[in-house]
Amino acid sequence: MDGIRGNHGTWEGNMAEVLLTTNDDGRTIETAVGDSLLIELPENPTTGYRWTQEAGSPPAVHLCGSSFDRDTSGAFGAPGIRSFRYEILDRGEGPMRFRCWQEWEDEASITETFSVVVVVRH
Repeated sequence: MDGIRGNHGTWEGNMAEVLLTTNDDGRTIETAVGDSLLIELPENPTTGYRWTQEAGSPPAVHLCGSSFDRDTSGAFGAPGIRSFRYEILDRGEGPMRFRCWQEWEDEASITETFSVVVVVRH
């Protein structure tokens, strides 16, 4: 896993932020109730290709928001990072799948995919 920020535990005030990137594609990630999950994927939305989450997240995982941060050059059309932030609400497990595509096109426009299996044990 690319990184875990903070402490990891099961009692209040001792939660972790689990950071996932393209390096984690295909992995199984263990986490705990109360942790947050941050998935960061490279994106260049000016091309029309954007990351979206496929339906069917584990019920234990709640999407808190998605954002895009352009790289530091500030140039128009510059690539950046698409971030998806989740809160872990309950025990359970299941896959999380994402695709980089032009949503108005069909699935033939998919250029990249990303998936992880999230296991919440605590």
